[in-house]
Amino acid sequence: MDWQKWAAIAQLIYFVGLSFAYLRKNISRVREIKSNLIIIILLLVGFAISSITLYYTFNEPVNKTVFQKFDESKKFVSVRNKSFVNETVPLDGYSYHNCKFTNVKLLYNGTAYYELADNTFEGSIVFATDNKQILGMMLLIRNLLKAADIADIELIE
Repeated sequence: MDWQKWAAIAQLIYFVGLSFAYLRKNISRVREIKSNLIIIILLLVGFAISSITLYYTFNEPVNKTVFQKFDESKKFVSVRNKSFVNETVPLDGYSYHNCKFTNVKLLYNGTAYYELADNTFEGSIVFATDNKQILGMMLLIRNLLKAADIADIELIE
């Protein structure tokens, strides 16, 4: 629990305790509503403010995982006969034909289809993503391939 929640709880306890202490001390004069009206209103306002503070402190919006939408209708950006050396190459929405990839990082976020045809790969090839769901899938595939002694795949989060 952070300090804001403790402060809200303390404020609520303070106003409730103050209200009970005031009413207990002045129980005989409660009948004199006109003289006590201002104090009672202030106590109720303080109680309301502390309750609202406590409510909003404990009901902060939760960071939910943002899912990146997959766009099935996205048209490919065609890339042909190009060499990529020591760079990050995006896959989402791209079609690579007859390209050469040397020491590249392939970035896939799972937002669109991609196409790789008749390409050559040399040096180190690293798979990367900014999408936690895709990363989970990449880790699953890497672990399955390692378990089968097929290949060693390097992933970067």
